[in-house]
Amino acid sequence: MVCKKRVAVTKDNIKSDLMHCNDCDMLFLYNPTWLINAYKDSFSCDTGHVIRNNYLASKTILYFRIWQIINRSVAFEKCLDLGTGIGIFPRLMRDKGYLFYGFDEFSSMSLIKPFIISDEMMSKIKIKTSFEVIEHIPSLPLFLREKVGDVNLFLFTTKLRDVGKIPNLNWDYYNFEVGQHISFHSIKSLKIAFQKEGYDPGRIFSYGKSLHVFAKTRKWIIAFQLARIIWKINLLFEKFLKTVLSLIFKEKSLTQSDFIYSRNLIKNKR
Repeated sequence: MVCKKRVAVTKDNIKSDLMHCNDCDMLFLYNPTWLINAYKDSFSCDTGHVIRNNYLASKTILYFRIWQIINRSVAFEKCLDLGTGIGIFPRLMRDKGYLFYGFDEFSSMSLIKPFIISDEMMSKIKIKTSFEVIEHIPSLPLFLREKVGDVNLFLFTTKLRDVGKIPNLNWDYYNFEVGQHISFHSIKSLKIAFQKEGYDPGRIFSYGKSLHVFAKTRKWIIAFQLARIIWKINLLFEKFLKTVLSLIFKEKSLTQSDFIYSRNLIKNKR
C-alpha cells in the first residue's frame, strides 16, 4: 500500500490518507472513522439524485424488456435494490410493473414501504441492483459476499478511474468535503474484487465508465450487449432533443450548477 495524499474529509476537516494498492489497483481512504459525521446531514449536495434514478430506471427497463424478448417470457421474478436510500429506483420500477424490493441499513426507505426485504430473504433473490453504493463501502468483497451473493444478474454503478491512474484532488467524484465516497475503483480493482469472491470476471461488462453488470447467464449477457447499442442510439436522440428544447424554450438543467453551488456552501462552512 502506498499513501498518495493526506486529505481533509467532511466539513469537520478530519484527516485521512488516500491510499493506493499497486497489486489490485484499489484507491481508497484509509480507516474511514468519520462516516457517522458524513451521513448525519440529510442533504449531502447530491442534486442529481432524482434525475439519476430516472435515467437508471429507463435503462434498466429497456434491458429487462430485451431479456424478456430473448427469453420468450413476459413473467419477471422478484428483484432487489441494495442500498436503495429512500426508494426512488424500486418505486419507479414497480410503477412499470417490475417486482422490485428495497434494502438499506441506513435509510427508512419511505418510498418503497412496505416492499422491503429482510437479511434472511436477501439470498433468495437472483436479480439485484445497487446504484451509487460501491464507492461508499470500505470492502467490495465483503459486500459481494454478504449482500449480493449467488445472483444471475447484478446491475450497479460506480465511476471508474483509468487503470493505474490516481486522479487529481479536484476530481469531482472524490467529493472529500462530504466524506461519503471512500472507495475509487478501476476496472482492474473491480474485477479482482469479484474474482476474490468466486465470480467470473469475464462476465463483467460496462456501459461507459459508470454503469456495470455482472451477468451470470448467456441470455443476460446478450441482452446487455443489445441494450448498449440501443442506449447509445437513444443518447444521440436525447442530446438532439435537449438542444432543440433549449433553443425553443431556453431550458437548461440546473442540476450541475446547483451541485456546484451546494458543494461550495459546504466548503465555505469549513
